Amino acid sequence: SLGYLAMGQAFWQASAAPIWGAVSDSLSRRLVLTTGVGGWAVFTALTSVVSAFWVLFVIRCLNGIALASIIPVSQSIVADVSISKNRGSTFGFIQSFTSLGQIFASLFGTWLSGITVVQGFMGWRLAFLLTGITSAVLAVVLIVEFEEPPRGAADRHEGIEVDP
Repeated sequence: SLGYLAMGQAFWQASAAPIWGAVSDSLSRRLVLTTGVGGWAVFTALTSVVSAFWVLFVIRCLNGIALASIIPVSQSIVADVSISKNRGSTFGFIQSFTSLGQIFASLFGTWLSGITVVQGFMGWRLAFLLTGITSAVLAVVLIVEFEEPPRGAADRHEGIEVDP
């Protein structure tokens, strides 16, 4: 069953990523990013409370669609704010911290999975709930504080010609 959940999320994440990338080329990347993080927050939190497998499967698929928006948009934004000389190492650090986050989340989630937190509410559910709440806070911070950089800002700063 766990394999079906992972496969459903991965399939929809892989399918939706190019679409989100194209959408972010024509719409505000801030809007796409906040929508993706907000959707990720909602579907991750919902994962903590459902019981029926088919409902969980649908939620994890929707979670994959929301999550798919974050990577292409964030890469586009990072490319716009990092100078070309350092862009490779910047993306390397991002990937490294992403992997470290996945390791930490796996260790924490595995530790929580065997614990009953409150009256039958299992620890794995708490892990999803906490991740959803944290992501919701991030979505609010993005809505309030994030200013989308102009496309090609770092390249223009270096004097490189960029399409408007």
